[in-house]
Amino acid sequence: MTFFLLEVSIIEFGESKACRKELLFRCLRHLTFASLKFHLKHKWRSRLLQPFVHGCIKRGCIVNKKKQRFSLSTLW
Repeated sequence: MTFFLLEVSIIEFGESKACRKELLFRCLRHLTFASLKFHLKHKWRSRLLQPFVHGCIKRGCIVNKKKQRFSLSTLW
C-alpha cells in the first residue's frame, strides 16, 4: 500500500501527461498483482491447513461453542 501512495505522489509531480499515464498504469498493475498474490496465498494456505483441521475434527480436538465435540456427520 505504501508503494501505491509513493507512486501517486510521483504522478502529481510528473512532467508530462504521457509520463503520468505510464506511472498510473504501472501503479494499477502493481495493485492488481498484489491483490492476486494475496488471494492466492490465502487460498493455498487454507488448502494446506484443511487436512490438519479434518484430522483434528476426527480426533475430537476441536469443540464448538457449546463445548460439544464435532462429528463428521455435522460437517457434511
